[in-house]
Amino acid sequence: MHSADLGCFQDFIGSLILLEISNKQCYRNSGVVLIELNKEHVLYYQANSVKTKLVLTMVQIHSRELAYPYLKAKADQTRHLADFALMIAYRHRDGTSRRARHQFRPGHRLAGFDAEYHTHLVNACEGMVGFHRSCSAKPFVAD
Repeated sequence: MHSADLGCFQDFIGSLILLEISNKQCYRNSGVVLIELNKEHVLYYQANSVKTKLVLTMVQIHSRELAYPYLKAKADQTRHLADFALMIAYRHRDGTSRRARHQFRPGHRLAGFDAEYHTHLVNACEGMVGFHRSCSAKPFVAD
């Protein structure tokens, strides 16, 4: 569990958040997106009584040392972001009353693959959340 929370899940969540930040359909610049994501994140923490809080910053998501997005956080912070990432995934797939579903702009290498992206994104997030829930189940079942 710890290796996933400090490895592939951070890579996945960092990529998703960077994709959300770079979504020009809804936001003009990354500063506005981070403010909005952090507001949503605070509401998420309040609604779910999560004690380990994390304020998202651009340095945490995309650093100059790495050539790819990667969430820099503690394992429990990453674990608590899994459900929040699932919420973002559903928003990308379904949209909301205030914004359309996520679509890649023309010229993007994934343009035209939006339906596949939505399916894989939601499946990956649901798998990550399911993994965390199974690890915290009582009694724990190794299978």
